Amino acid sequence: MIKQVSGMNSKLRTGPILILAILLLLPGVYGMGFSLGISNGVSGASENFQVCAGPETAFASSIEASPQYYSNTMRAGGVGGFSFDETFDSLDKGEHVRLIAQWSDSANFNHGYTIEKQENEQIRASQSMTVDEGKEIESSALAWNSLGQSAKVGIKIPEGSLKDYSNYGDAMDGSVTVGQEGLVPKVTKFGLFSEAGTKYSLLRSCSTARSSRDLKVETTSSVESNKSRIKIKLKTA
Repeated sequence: MIKQVSGMNSKLRTGPILILAILLLLPGVYGMGFSLGISNGVSGASENFQVCAGPETAFASSIEASPQYYSNTMRAGGVGGFSFDETFDSLDKGEHVRLIAQWSDSANFNHGYTIEKQENEQIRASQSMTVDEGKEIESSALAWNSLGQSAKVGIKIPEGSLKDYSNYGDAMDGSVTVGQEGLVPKVTKFGLFSEAGTKYSLLRSCSTARSSRDLKVETTSSVESNKSRIKIKLKTA
């Protein structure tokens, strides 16, 4: 199989505010690379992502930016396998969020991510997805900062579907928070994992479950100062 990569590079000098929207509809692309740089002469923001997906996948991306603000949204939909693994940084490079979403096959899927906030001492990014009749589904969010604080949540489904799922990471100079929520259909085997820690301690949770009814799952992990917390909630839908 040939992996096709397309890309675009630009650097724009802005005035007081710049709003830029880009729409990409690329059916038939197996892999896609995209980069954008924005600068006001003092500070700048840039983003690169790499997606691997099947030949019937469409992509859409939009970017909004100003000298103090940067936001990027991308959506993909199709059938078959999908792989997304990206790390996003704050403007001062001290805070980081990593988002992962992948599955080896599916009857149908949609996936999207958003850089919600990218500032000097904060980065917040999120993703959402639905996967129908998938195999080896896995998604996670990890946030960490220069103080050594880190938090992670994730879900794994060997075979089945995942509905209305989302996760996010929010890293600041003094705290990190991650969370996830979604709907797991009945009789689907799934695993949840969470971590929260500092340079000196680590909390970790891992569980596997299967329910006779649809389940709403919610997990959050956070670290603030020297306090680490993990919260897990399971309830029938």
